[in-house]
Amino acid sequence: MVKDLREQIYEDFRYSPYTALAIDESTDITSETQLLVYCKFACGCRIVEELFCCLTLHSTTTGHDIFSVVDTFFTGRSQVDWGRVVECCIDGTPSMMGRNIGFRGILQRKFYHIYIKHCIIHRDALASKEPSSVFNEVMRVVIKVVAFVKSRDLNCRLFKDFCSTENAEHSTLLLYTAVRWISRGSTLKRVVILRNEVKDFLHNRKNENATFFR
Repeated sequence: MVKDLREQIYEDFRYSPYTALAIDESTDITSETQLLVYCKFACGCRIVEELFCCLTLHSTTTGHDIFSVVDTFFTGRSQVDWGRVVECCIDGTPSMMGRNIGFRGILQRKFYHIYIKHCIIHRDALASKEPSSVFNEVMRVVIKVVAFVKSRDLNCRLFKDFCSTENAEHSTLLLYTAVRWISRGSTLKRVVILRNEVKDFLHNRKNENATFFR
């Protein structure tokens, strides 16, 4: 079934008049570098998005390595015509976006008609690294408060019981880490929703950050 489904996707992709790609590189738990290739193509009257392939980079991850793996898969196993690809969305790493030896530069020199786009999620990630000083101070307090509640099992249980007693909308806070930058908004929103419960809990626990909540 898996093989048949894969071949159906390849066939639909081959016969689509225009196609687009999104390529992202990540490292799995075994420290192997995986290259994820998503595709968007026309299938009848619908525009379809599918995971086209997952390719492993066994050694280096230069722009040439990335292009070589993708090109070999396209021209060999899946028999895809690069001429039908009109757009390719990639992340902002040097091996991807480099104009000379990066994947972007190699792809555009070989197939000049393909439009290269920087992934909007990665653009947002870059923009989020330099917020205003006021927002930085707010997040510093929020992270300290969340860490105080979540760092000890006792505090977690007490806070959960306290929220249940107060019939709060939620009973837990959400952790934030710099790696998962998009969680920043969710973390801040949850603290705002539970601000009254957080304030009373910090006062009861005699925590210094209680003064920031009014």
